[in-house]
This record gives sequence, structure tokens and C-alpha cells, in this order.
Amino acid sequence: MGPLAPHVRRARGRRGFTLLEMLVTLAVIGLAMGLVFGYGQTLLPQARLEASTSNLVNNLRSQRGHAQLTQQMVVFTYDLEEDVYSSHYPVEFDENGTEVGPGLTPILDPQSLEPEIIFEQVRLPDGSVRSEGQVAFEISPLGRMPPHDVLLVNREFPDIERAWVRVAGISNDARVLADLSEEPEVLNDASFR
Repeated sequence: MGPLAPHVRRARGRRGFTLLEMLVTLAVIGLAMGLVFGYGQTLLPQARLEASTSNLVNNLRSQRGHAQLTQQMVVFTYDLEEDVYSSHYPVEFDENGTEVGPGLTPILDPQSLEPEIIFEQVRLPDGSVRSEGQVAFEISPLGRMPPHDVLLVNREFPDIERAWVRVAGISNDARVLADLSEEPEVLNDASFR
């Protein structure tokens, strides 16, 4: 048999991929996606912890500013059972903003932590530790809040994924402790002065 005619060679070159080539290509794409998504899943827990601590710090600062701006006492509450936090005025206001008496007027609706992130404990100013129920702190109209530490933990990796959020006694500012091995400061009566 002689060489193929030019029009036969061109037709064979345009016929596309063979089944084997397509299967190999799909297998390579699947392997690459598995590696990318598998690697991303290991990074997600730390990112969720960082997002939760950052959001908590920002909301603490925001509520301090809100108390100063409105010249009203604000109550900031950690719910250790539901793993949410919120804030409210300890009085009730009518629709015109006039105080009508004792009660509760929400300011910050309950904010959830990221999935699998929980409140492990709150260390109170006297050094005692609470790990269940609700813990509430008053923010004065001057923006002062009792010093305390809050431990957030990743439920999936409780021994390695943990971070302290500290409301400092002197600066009265909230921050995330940079070194996770750093022990929280011991809080006592002097912390309030």
C-alpha cells in the first residue's frame, strides 16, 4: 500500500483526543484538584480561628466606642453554651429613643463564632474561670470595661488551635495574644485601677 493521500492525513490529524488521552487528562486534573482542596482543608481551621478572634476584637472595640459615643452603659455578653456574643443597653428605650425604664435594648445581635470554633473559657478579673453559662461585662459611658481574657478553641484541634483574646486592664483595649503559648496575665483588683 502506498502513502496516504494528503486529504486522508489531514482528516486523521483533526479527529480529536482518544479515549485513553481523555482519561489520563481527567485523572491528572482530579489529582491536582484533590491536592489543592486537601491542602486548603488543612489551612481552614486556623483561618476560622483567626477570623473568630479578629471579629471578636473588632466588636469589643466597636462596643467600647458605641458606649463612649452614646454616653450610655453597654453590657457585652459571652454565651459560652451557644458560642455567641452580643451587647445591649441595660435599659429599655421607646421608638423615639427615650429611656422608659429597666429592661434590655439590643445593640449588637448575637454574633456566632466560625464553624467549629468555641468559647473554651473566660478568665474573670479576680482570676476565677468560667467555662459555661453567660458572662456579662459592663462597658461604662467612658468606654471602660473590666479586664478579662477569653480563650477560643477549635473543637477539632483543641490542643493546638487556641487563641486568647485579652481586654487589658491598663489600656482597656482588646487584642489577640501573639504567642499562643503565652500565659494570660493574672488579673486582680489592681487591674481595675
